[in-house]
Amino acid sequence: MKDHRILPKVVLLEGINRVGKTTVINQFKEIYGKQIQVIKFPYSRKIVAKIVFLYREISKMSDPHKILNYLEIIHQLFDLDFRQFCTLRDIHDVSKVYFLDRYYPSNYVYAYMHGVSINPVWIESHYLKPDVVLLLRITEQENKNRLIREFPVYDNAVWVETEEGIANEVQLLTPQQMIKQGQEQYQELMYRLESEKKIEKWFGVEALEETTFRECERILIRHGIL
Repeated sequence: MKDHRILPKVVLLEGINRVGKTTVINQFKEIYGKQIQVIKFPYSRKIVAKIVFLYREISKMSDPHKILNYLEIIHQLFDLDFRQFCTLRDIHDVSKVYFLDRYYPSNYVYAYMHGVSINPVWIESHYLKPDVVLLLRITEQENKNRLIREFPVYDNAVWVETEEGIANEVQLLTPQQMIKQGQEQYQELMYRLESEKKIEKWFGVEALEETTFRECERILIRHGIL
């Protein structure tokens, strides 16, 4: 039976780290004010605390198998956070446009890149369907080079101490991996979700450009979100 209730509008911004999702959302907040409600994941404070603790534990490990086991737990916690949110308890005000700063597609993509076995439930159990998905991606080589140069060392990296007591930085995911593998996985996943009718409209938008925000805004206006 079709749901005829008036539901709030939901926009999902996705993309690899440092591609400008939060910046674009802040621009919407600056222009549209209280009409914009932002939800960032992980959402549960308890789950955030557990994830931070596990990342700290990973930084003490030298065994790659143990690191992988902890990464599996971290991605399970992210999935739990997303599934708890699927009750829609926090999306209720029809006068607002809800912007999600990432959602379960990010967990799926990053789990894949971390080498974690992907549980089909991570997609199948999520029922919140965004009205529009904006996938921020980088295609211009100049922007790719800039992201690689400016990528902070602490992002997706942990410090691992060897048996000799020497601390080495282990990059869980390099900027190059995220740009190539991550963007490919995001796009492949968007097509899959669209074919499974879990999303209806998604648009790739060139990131890190002066025109990025305006292009996102045009898409949302054209589809009746704003």
